[in-house]
Amino acid sequence: MFCGGEVFLLPKFTQLVNKLLAQNIFITIITNGTIDKLAEIKDPKNCQLLVSFDGPKSIHDQNRGAGNFDKSKKFVKNALKLGFPVEIMYLVSPLSYGKKLSICNLKNNYITLKTKSFDNTLNNLPLSPDQIITIKKPFNFGCYQLSLQSNGDITACCESLTAIADITDNPKNIINNFKNTLLPCQKCQKCLGCTSPDFLCGYIKELNAKNCQNVVKLLS
Repeated sequence: MFCGGEVFLLPKFTQLVNKLLAQNIFITIITNGTIDKLAEIKDPKNCQLLVSFDGPKSIHDQNRGAGNFDKSKKFVKNALKLGFPVEIMYLVSPLSYGKKLSICNLKNNYITLKTKSFDNTLNNLPLSPDQIITIKKPFNFGCYQLSLQSNGDITACCESLTAIADITDNPKNIINNFKNTLLPCQKCQKCLGCTSPDFLCGYIKELNAKNCQNVVKLLS
């Protein structure tokens, strides 16, 4: 998985994607859908796009700038036309909570706006625990992935702030580090597992839970 900043800003990004696709590696890209270089990608059916929206047009453009909702929607339509698998990443905030979002009748993957519990530099207003539980039920943890961040760090989860390697490391070491992150969950087996069980998408702190097992219980 590639996530941002905006990965399509990288000059040789599509070349990297094509190199991985040529090795029969399925790619997932998180993008804001404002830079369309999709025609450069040679195997679209094996390249999933998760396109970020912050809510309906008025809310999205308030956050990301006027005209960006329409630009991202156009990106989605072009991606579908070219044969990319596409899903919508709906970032839910107190402003967009309860608002419907329909983009080309695609599935919405709901994620919640993170606060200081995720990163002390953030000043976002939090959703209430009840709102988070309503959005995230039933829980869907267990998204095993290697995520390449814009600074070259590789994490075992696109939301984790803990690097397990960097882009220059030997691939075997990266995979071994990734496997090691799964050891705590293999001993527990209370859910599908998580590569960062002490973090669990930030929900341990967001829900004032004791641990990951408590979060799973709240979201079951």
